[in-house]
Amino acid sequence: MSERKSKIKFKQFCEDNNLRYQLNEVGEPISPSRIRKFSDDHMWWTGVDDGLIGVSVRRPTETTYNKVKRKLLTMGCVLSQDGDTEGNFFVKEKDAAKVAKFLHTNKRKGSSKRSQQMKEYWAKRKQEVA
Repeated sequence: MSERKSKIKFKQFCEDNNLRYQLNEVGEPISPSRIRKFSDDHMWWTGVDDGLIGVSVRRPTETTYNKVKRKLLTMGCVLSQDGDTEGNFFVKEKDAAKVAKFLHTNKRKGSSKRSQQMKEYWAKRKQEVA
């Protein structure tokens, strides 16, 4: 499979699992965490269609990193690179949804009722101002 088709497959994977999708600074697709405190955490496209997805995590201390590492390993991740406070892992696509939920790379999904209420509110406000 070509690199372009493989990137499209990763994007489709993100859409199917309701994950965030964006391109990093060099144009490679990632699914970043929505937690600002852990903004370096993300899932990434491995570059080939081998059924694996990359996972990168970084924590401020060794203790917190080791706790996260243990949790990821129990979720089915395989350690690729290990540092003092950061590491890279690979996870199979079938286990990636659990990891994405743990890293908060999924999109927030508000209720449609709340969305409708907000649309009505802002339409009303717009009419009042005009």
